[in-house]
Amino acid sequence: MKTEEIKQNSLIQKSVFILMIMALWICMGTGFTVNAAQKEDTNHLKIYDGQSVEASHIQFKAEITSPDTNIIDVYRSEKPVSQGGKLKKLDSFRVVGDLWKVLGDNLYMNYGDNFKVQCYSNDVYVEGNLTFVDTTTKAGHQYSYRLVYGDKVYDPDSGEYSVEVVSNIIDVKANLQTPELYKCYSTDNKTVNLSWSYIAQADGYRVYRYDNGKWSFLKNVKKRNVITTTDKNVQTGKTYQYRVLAYRVIKGKNIYSSKSKARKITLKTATVKGDYQYGSVYGPYLDTQHLAQVRSVVQSFKINYIRKGMSDYDRVLTAYNYLRSNCSYAYKGWQYNYANTAWGALVYGEAQCSGYARAMKALCDAIGVDCRYVHADSKASNPSHQWNQVRVGGKWYILDAQSGGFLLGSRTWKKKAGMSWDAKGLPTCSVTDYKRNRNRKETSVKAEVFLCLEILFCIDSLRKNHFCISIYPIFPETMPLRRRNALYFFYTRYCSC
Repeated sequence: MKTEEIKQNSLIQKSVFILMIMALWICMGTGFTVNAAQKEDTNHLKIYDGQSVEASHIQFKAEITSPDTNIIDVYRSEKPVSQGGKLKKLDSFRVVGDLWKVLGDNLYMNYGDNFKVQCYSNDVYVEGNLTFVDTTTKAGHQYSYRLVYGDKVYDPDSGEYSVEVVSNIIDVKANLQTPELYKCYSTDNKTVNLSWSYIAQADGYRVYRYDNGKWSFLKNVKKRNVITTTDKNVQTGKTYQYRVLAYRVIKGKNIYSSKSKARKITLKTATVKGDYQYGSVYGPYLDTQHLAQVRSVVQSFKINYIRKGMSDYDRVLTAYNYLRSNCSYAYKGWQYNYANTAWGALVYGEAQCSGYARAMKALCDAIGVDCRYVHADSKASNPSHQWNQVRVGGKWYILDAQSGGFLLGSRTWKKKAGMSWDAKGLPTCSVTDYKRNRNRKETSVKAEVFLCLEILFCIDSLRKNHFCISIYPIFPETMPLRRRNALYFFYTRYCSC
């Protein structure tokens, strides 16, 4: 009898021991657990809406109320906690930020102590409704996140500052960013040229074509730095559509981004009207071949973007958005790759103000909108600047595709941008900005609004310890254009990597 009791007691002891080992294993596996001195309190510390904004960036939102605490810690596991991931401290933020960057009205950004996580706030406090961005993630990996008050808070039960408050845990997967298919054009109706955005951490790209009523795989671009290709298997008179996705190889398997939005092109002999002779306003020194390429791109735009019955306003807006979407500023200078011509803006995809203005005139000439090419005079704040005048609704307005000015009046342009010009031989512009009737209410259409300030880090491939901070000039609509132009200059002179 005693022997049986001893065996039972021994069995119970072994079971308890096993349970203790299992509990210890679970605690060690997660790396971070809520114990008696820790309290999960989503009323004061809550995270939600985690999403991958690009392969190396995961963001999540937070609601933080931080009385009697000075530090917020960000914890991350390299795989989900539910799968044994161990939470480790990634970065720390002081409740009152020391080095906040001003992004705009009521918008600030601050880096954590380890410069791995960004915090966006509407005040210089790590408190309220916030956005955290982890800048160190890898595509194809899934992470868990938790916020923790970095110092103890008051425990009413013990009467001491002993409780460590933690948030809930969220799981987020780092996905490859979807490429944007920038350009889809033909300069000879025998080939189609494609280019798309570079995707960080991608190993290559896959291109797809829509033809004969179905999508099919076209080409695999195996080099991450190659973001262009040419489709040579096309026929004149046919219409094609293209899409592209990025991929990354992890342990021999491909992970894919989503496919880009499709771009369409119709191959047709260019017949659009315009000045395509040597000495053209589109580029005084462009030869016949370059002008023919401009003409083909312009015709492709007209066929695929302009619809019958469009108003002058809608046609001009479509041309303006097309040019802004397919052309970037040529920071190397106007003398590189015809950056001061319509060819640079529409074919190569990089231009300075003169190239933007010449390209805008080419587009407007093709779609039947009156347009003039304008150069600033010596009295202007930037005497080398160039832009357009366009006629919409029977009146002439200022349009500056490079700077983001759309249908502005001369008073706006002169006062805010500090621009003047020799108006001899040019139509007189409306004094006020263009007004459009929307729901029976007249509202001013102002210059395109730049919504946020993007901080970019450019790492020198030859000097790993060197970096520069590029502050891309994105400013509030209320900022005077003169000041915006000055900041553009500052960026190109001192901040461009």
